Amino acid sequence: MKSLYILVLAAIVLGSSSCGTGKSKVNQKKPESVAIGFIKHIAKLELKDAEKLCMGETKQMLGLASEMMNSTMSAEDKKRAIAEAEEDLKYIKKADCNVDGNKATCKVCCNDKEEWTPEDLVLEKVDGKWFINMPMPNKEGGGGF
Repeated sequence: MKSLYILVLAAIVLGSSSCGTGKSKVNQKKPESVAIGFIKHIAKLELKDAEKLCMGETKQMLGLASEMMNSTMSAEDKKRAIAEAEEDLKYIKKADCNVDGNKATCKVCCNDKEEWTPEDLVLEKVDGKWFINMPMPNKEGGGGF
């Protein structure tokens, strides 16, 4: 589970922005579905699919993270990281979201110890669909996460 949290946090740090929909079976009318789908795509290093669930700067940053990963990570390293995350993925089945109008914050559960993700995912509803829209930290070190 530690590797999954590292991947999720790395993706959030590298990609603090927003994402759209792709081939995945994510129901974008439900923020819980988007949060779970996003975490699963990140864990499987499917950054292009995760990017489709985002918008704004988050989408742009995930695109950059995907390019960096593809240029710096060997196929063997990717396989190893995905294999480590596979065990944890079977536990990721639920999300707890607090919805306030067109904004939501979500935590995703779980691992084998029933631990929730350490950071909230921030979502925004646009035209009836939910997207990950993580705030970027400002230059003074405030804001964001």
